[in-house]
Amino acid sequence: MNRRIAKKRQKIQLTVTLSIILLGLLVIVLMHLFSNNILADEDIEVSYISVKVHANDTLWDLASTYNTSDYYTRDEYIETIIEINDLKSETLYTGTRLTLPKITKSNIQSIY
Repeated sequence: MNRRIAKKRQKIQLTVTLSIILLGLLVIVLMHLFSNNILADEDIEVSYISVKVHANDTLWDLASTYNTSDYYTRDEYIETIIEINDLKSETLYTGTRLTLPKITKSNIQSIY
């Protein structure tokens, strides 16, 4: 009877040990995958420009014109414009001045 219990304990310990090892490997792989997509703060410089809205301008147009880096997707850039300027809607009014982020990269190599 004691041998059966000892074998069961061994089996459980082996299962737990293997599970911990696999979980650790999974964490390492995920950290490696995600770390390649994250830019360190020292790799980017954020400055801001002021832009006057002209007739028929849209956030999409502004993002297409001023989002010159690969740091933001177009949608992320639009969301950033909305946040920075505390816009309540996506409607733009002629003559309004908007603050837009300008991202400058330094020594960043593409990972794709």
